Amino acid sequence: MFAAKLLYVMSELWPDRKFGMEVRASILRGADECVLNITVG
Repeated sequence: MFAAKLLYVMSELWPDRKFGMEVRASILRGADECVLNITVG
């Protein structure tokens, strides 16, 4: 989960806001799927 947190912070600091938002959205989506898998699994 550390890598995701690192990417999250990087996306905050990224100069290209659009790219940062996309990265953050994909990270959050991945985290949601992880939680869903744990909950459902």
